[in-house]
Amino acid sequence: MRRLLWFAVGFGAAAGLCCYYFRDWYLTLALWLLLAVGTCLLLGVYFRTPRYLGLILLGFCAGTLWFFLRDGAYLAQARALDETQDTYTLQATDYSSETDYGGKVTASIRVDGRSFPVLVYLNDDATVSPGDTLSGEFLLRFTSTGGSKSDSSYRAEGIFLLAYARGATEIVQADSVPAAYWPAQARHEIIARLQTLFDGNVFAFTEAVLLGETSDLDYETLSAFSACGLRHIVAVSGLHMGIVLACIYFLTARRRWLTLLVGVPTFFAFAAIVGFTPSVTRAAIMYSVLLLAECLNKEYDAPTSLAFAALCMLVLNPTVICSVSFQLSVCCVAGILAFAQPIRSGIIQSHLFAGAKGKGLLARLKRWFAGAMSVTLSANLLATTLVAYYFGAVSLIGPVCNLLLLWLIPVLFYGILLSIGLSFVWLPAARAAAFFTAIPIRIVLYAAKLLAKLPLAVGYTESVYIVAWIVIVYVLLAAFLLGSRRETVALLCCVLVLYCAAVGLSWYESAEDDFRLTVLDVGQGQCILVQSEGRHFLIDCGGTTDSGAADKAAETLLSQGISRLDGAILTHPDRDHCGGLAGLLSRVPADAVFLPQVEGIEEFAATLSGVEPTYVSSDMVLEYESTKIVLYYAEMVDSGNESSLCILLDTEKCDILITGDRTTFGEYLLMHRVELPQVDILIAGHHGSAYSTGEALLAQVQPKYVFISVGANNSYGMPAADTLARLESAGCIVYRTDLNGTIVYRG
Repeated sequence: MRRLLWFAVGFGAAAGLCCYYFRDWYLTLALWLLLAVGTCLLLGVYFRTPRYLGLILLGFCAGTLWFFLRDGAYLAQARALDETQDTYTLQATDYSSETDYGGKVTASIRVDGRSFPVLVYLNDDATVSPGDTLSGEFLLRFTSTGGSKSDSSYRAEGIFLLAYARGATEIVQADSVPAAYWPAQARHEIIARLQTLFDGNVFAFTEAVLLGETSDLDYETLSAFSACGLRHIVAVSGLHMGIVLACIYFLTARRRWLTLLVGVPTFFAFAAIVGFTPSVTRAAIMYSVLLLAECLNKEYDAPTSLAFAALCMLVLNPTVICSVSFQLSVCCVAGILAFAQPIRSGIIQSHLFAGAKGKGLLARLKRWFAGAMSVTLSANLLATTLVAYYFGAVSLIGPVCNLLLLWLIPVLFYGILLSIGLSFVWLPAARAAAFFTAIPIRIVLYAAKLLAKLPLAVGYTESVYIVAWIVIVYVLLAAFLLGSRRETVALLCCVLVLYCAAVGLSWYESAEDDFRLTVLDVGQGQCILVQSEGRHFLIDCGGTTDSGAADKAAETLLSQGISRLDGAILTHPDRDHCGGLAGLLSRVPADAVFLPQVEGIEEFAATLSGVEPTYVSSDMVLEYESTKIVLYYAEMVDSGNESSLCILLDTEKCDILITGDRTTFGEYLLMHRVELPQVDILIAGHHGSAYSTGEALLAQVQPKYVFISVGANNSYGMPAADTLARLESAGCIVYRTDLNGTIVYRG
């Protein structure tokens, strides 16, 4: 059976390479690989080539050919629809949700007799239910390789088309919800009942822990769970499916065939309600194989079961390999299967756990601790690199948090299910159950936020020293697992000492600079950190996503040991400049916040907690030691681009001018009343728009460097060719976040 494991490894490698690297030539490569496999197998007969190598290559060829055949037979038709605009009729497959610009809903579109899942963006927030028909003119875009836009994460979810409504959309309600969409209806009903039974963040947590829906959890809570290594609690996975299995075992008294007949439909019904996310789908397949093995009196081989689950998912949709959820789920389980036992043995063999093999209560507690710690550490062993790469952080306190809080999850999970079940029978009893269930939920929420604030709890890969520490830790772990004598305590001490050294170097490096300007790469937005003479000011905090900008800013600050800002300055309340500020201040508070006195600013200020903002209605000067920050008020107050505050930083090292999103007209307004000095650095206005950073401004301030904060491949075409030409004519040295990443200027 282990042959399937090696075949799946090759198949997965092929899917990954095809998704990320292979393009038009992967059929030729597949043919060459088929020839290579044949040669390898032939050589194996005579030279005893390892059989697993042939199986990996065979899986690689099969995966590559399957990717090509699926791409040519199924996706080619969807790719041909890219950037086409026509009148289409679609059928909604789920309930609609609101967006910043209207609404969205998943649907099915039928073209030339073939059906494709599609995500529809509507111009308004109309209510759409499963089975409803949507008719109108739509612009279609392909989400995978070969489309006019860059690859989208939607392809990992099996959605290869996006539909953008052009004009009005006619919605015809269905008489009843089709059976295929009953899981979506059940999910909708469960959420409605949770809203009736629970309030506020407790409701948001129940929705997340039961259905994996985290959109209602606030940023502070989500960031706390990430910092504590508890994010898997609110991403439905094997943990939750294991709780469901334990419940089934109890109800069926572990009668094998009854458990199989009840369990398998329950697993896949639960997965369907959750939405067949990769982690829950993988768990459903593996637990189904487990129950089948028990019924047939066969030994359950967990590695083969994992390989089988991954292979099934890859055959259905090879691009699922791009899903972060899929990668983390497979790596966590693989880590547990490969390393949990060696780590447990190493812990028990250490001097601190002497007597763990006895029969007393203390010995049992030691064995429990060793088992729990080994599972936690081994689950993170392979996943840590992915977490560091995708999320830029490594939770050092994660294993401890899991030991402290994970035992509460089954308790509250069953409490949530009981509350929902009682709501169908007697609402007062359901409310009573919900009241008691909310107690452990509040404990988890409070504890996560408290533990996340502990010093040195998280290492951030914004620091090169933390990256180096991760590499060294993996080298030490390899030596630990391969060595005959496993000194667990010595290993942990080395890891902690090296971590403290990495953190110390990160803090020291930032502190030794008298002046530092950092233009953060936040995508399509702006976020600038100014550090001068021991003071720290953040100017704007917005980007492609609000949470992304907040994360980037918080991780940059915390990686340098900056846990509090001296001030945060907002140029204007556009989303790409302000969207992440509230989230950032929940993690890194500020002594003062400066906002432009423009229309609607009070509404934005209400989202900021913990500080009373200062409104800039006239020019203001912030001065300390030899650093001076001049805030030029907005001459126009309509909250448009011209209402941006302008900031002039005057330091001993350099002078910097920031104009927000002002156009050349707004620049003229500023220059008309203020004599701007020559500056060393100019932050290009409005992300390099053709209508900003005009010739008059360049002639007056004569910057040596121009930094442009702009998102890669943005739909606005920024920075504009005209702007770049003006900067070249002015002799400016240009750096761009879309090409250069985060820009750091040290003085």
